[in-house]
Amino acid sequence: MPHDVLTRVELHDHGDKTRMTLSDEPYPSPGRGQAEAGWNAAVEKLANLVTASG
Repeated sequence: MPHDVLTRVELHDHGDKTRMTLSDEPYPSPGRGQAEAGWNAAVEKLANLVTASG
């Protein structure tokens, strides 16, 4: 059965860089690995886009 998940995105200024922290909960154990893989893929795509745009 679907359930609500709260996703939190924090951006932290580190001089000329920004650190992004993502957290989401609650996830049942069976879905946690899939969620982590999905977030990793999304963040990698975002990093590539930001890098390409200079």
